[in-house]
Amino acid sequence: MSFKSLLPWAMLFLAGICLRSGIASVAPVLENIRHSLQIDTRWLGLLTAIPVICMGVLSPLGHQLEQRAGLRNSMLLAFALLILGLLLRLDSRSFGLLLLTAACVGGADAIIRPLLSGFIKESFPQHTALAMSIYSASMGLGAAAAAWATPLFADIRGLGWQAGLAVWALPAVVAAMLWYYGSRDDEHHTADPEAAQLTLSRSRACSSRCFLACRPGLTTVWSPGYPLL
Repeated sequence: MSFKSLLPWAMLFLAGICLRSGIASVAPVLENIRHSLQIDTRWLGLLTAIPVICMGVLSPLGHQLEQRAGLRNSMLLAFALLILGLLLRLDSRSFGLLLLTAACVGGADAIIRPLLSGFIKESFPQHTALAMSIYSASMGLGAAAAAWATPLFADIRGLGWQAGLAVWALPAVVAAMLWYYGSRDDEHHTADPEAAQLTLSRSRACSSRCFLACRPGLTTVWSPGYPLL
């Protein structure tokens, strides 16, 4: 296989890695956050609840952005939002700022997920099942790696939990670079005349949005002992 043929697979894999690492990295250091910021345990659940809410409510935003800016620019915008949210955790001296970073992570996820679904259909028409498997596996791997490694980074002297959370901006930067150099809108943003004629009824559109709003909660890490409110 040539580098050009492997590049779309690498773009898909790294994007999947980034989707859950920003959320799954929070749960292992919740106790550190509570002691550092002096936050009541009932409020800590917002750090994982806000991304899930954003992922559901903002899920239609990805396709709307793609129609206006194209796949490449939309993905880069989402990665920029994700990287910003993760880097802001380096200076998380207030709980409000930490909640803002959670919203940034959830908003970026809401944009990236539907775009990747379209990217898979257009870039891997003969290997859709394999691509979906790699996509799902990469999300699980990203979540597992973040949950395992974040406490290790946080325990390094001089770093703390802030750096343990912010370090996951690094794979997002690498993924953004791959999408910047490896994606072209004229390749992945071609309209299908027949697909353009397809429409959804209002009830089906509402049902789809409700499904997208509920689905992320089924795969997001929940921490026992830290209720939502």
